[in-house]
Amino acid sequence: MNLSTSKMIGILSGIIILLCALIVVLAIVNRNLRYENSKLNFMLYTPSDAIILNQKSPILPNIALVSLKGDQKTTIYDFLGKQSIILFVFSTDCYSCDQMATVWNDIFRAYRNRVAIVGISKHPVAAIMQYISRNRVEFPVYKYGEIQGIDPFGTLPLTMFLESNGKIKWSIPGINQNVKNKIMEEI
Repeated sequence: MNLSTSKMIGILSGIIILLCALIVVLAIVNRNLRYENSKLNFMLYTPSDAIILNQKSPILPNIALVSLKGDQKTTIYDFLGKQSIILFVFSTDCYSCDQMATVWNDIFRAYRNRVAIVGISKHPVAAIMQYISRNRVEFPVYKYGEIQGIDPFGTLPLTMFLESNGKIKWSIPGINQNVKNKIMEEI
């Protein structure tokens, strides 16, 4: 009995060691898969930032904009001219976008004489007007459409700094109070 008991303990110990090693290997594989998955999600849901990661000098397409009053059409590049532009991209039904409205209003008041500042949303005009009213938006806001069926911006809210040639200098997705500091560095 002792011999078979010690053989069983040895076999069970070996199985336990193999299972522990397998758990370690699976944990490493899982970590790597989670990392790859997060990169994929980042690229799927934040196309503008994916562009920034994949190109050294990304240039924002000249997106058509529609005025909320009177259907006057313009483009993002019409705001550039010889100056840079700060672009606030928001969704009208986004809690985080509501929170960023205060920060964006502060930025607009502080820098409107030094740089073009524009807010844009792809939502219906009525929803954009409610957002403007609800958040007491002070900066000019326009409606944009998708480009060939794709929203070029992804994660919202999004604050972007474009150079005068349309080059994306940087973009900051989500709620970020450091946007003010980043803009102060640029201007």
